[in-house]
Amino acid sequence: MDYLKNMQISYYFIPVLVFVIFTYSFLKKKNAYDSFIIGAKEGIQTSVQILPFLLSMYVAVNVLNASGLIQDVVRLKNFPIEIIIQAIFKPFSSNASMSFMIDCFETYGVDSNAAMVSSIMQASTDTTFYIVALYFGSVGILNYRYTIKVGLLTDIFCFLLCILLFYIL
Repeated sequence: MDYLKNMQISYYFIPVLVFVIFTYSFLKKKNAYDSFIIGAKEGIQTSVQILPFLLSMYVAVNVLNASGLIQDVVRLKNFPIEIIIQAIFKPFSSNASMSFMIDCFETYGVDSNAAMVSSIMQASTDTTFYIVALYFGSVGILNYRYTIKVGLLTDIFCFLLCILLFYIL
């Protein structure tokens, strides 16, 4: 019975949130609908601009995986190759790395050590180059200083911890 109460609350959350936003914009004498339309147009333009990059990254990952090149280059004892590929592509694209996490789930099972390590890596690392290119670029930050170095160092550290975690579990 508690489940049904929680479910009913979730049905009303989005409409109430939209109502609060429109009420706030009305009180501030702003046109929320026009702002929404402008934001939606910009969002679509951004999606169209980054789609070729995401698609090319996904194709490159699958070509490298299908060729067996990565498996030949990286040989860790009993370590799933999907996690290595996921680690390589996570700084560029979260969607590409997530596809390898899903491959890991399908290959080894969702309750396996490989799936747990893959999930931890997916949640613990970030898309460093995506953040720098999209977010820094959209607000006009030109001096990245140590952002890429620190981001990649953090990703590498997390990957090494995931390797250690895989062998400990």
